[in-house]
Amino acid sequence: MGKLLAKDKEVTVPGEVLAEGMDYLPGTGTYRDLLDFDSAYHAMLSMKDGSSEYIARGADLTQYYTFGDYIVCKIINVTTQKLVDVTMKGPGLRKLYGGRIIRINTHKVPRVIGKKGSMVSMIKQATGSKIIVGQNGITWLQNDDPNMELLTVETIRKIAAEAHISGLTDRIKQFLEKKTGKKIQAAVSGE
Repeated sequence: MGKLLAKDKEVTVPGEVLAEGMDYLPGTGTYRDLLDFDSAYHAMLSMKDGSSEYIARGADLTQYYTFGDYIVCKIINVTTQKLVDVTMKGPGLRKLYGGRIIRINTHKVPRVIGKKGSMVSMIKQATGSKIIVGQNGITWLQNDDPNMELLTVETIRKIAAEAHISGLTDRIKQFLEKKTGKKIQAAVSGE
């Protein structure tokens, strides 16, 4: 249910929130903050790109998405005015349920992923976690075992902290072997 925060004919200032929810359409000089993707700009996900289902006029859109939801999406267009359009149509693009979100510096993302996905695959193998690392540094992970979920978080943060030091793959492999007691296969060494 939407909530109107500004009173009729009230003077407002730029940046002030006028309404919450999806019940109100933005008018001239206003915008709807729909998707925050950890950027200076905001993205827009149209319902045609957010769902392949038929949506009747006036339908309750909160059955699809609501504030606080996390999604895996793809940027399809950036205009000269820095308006960003995203889609959820494609392999692996979806709404995320449960799990945990951690944020890492975008410059560390390639080290967390590793060459051809080797680092993130090694973490998945060792912990059994599901992991999605976004190019914007927002990382989603999920594991039914809370201890393994915490180990996954600790490992990703360790990679981000030590990304500038050579021999990272071998150090992370040893770290995971020590913590889990398992023999870990490293796909690519000397990273």
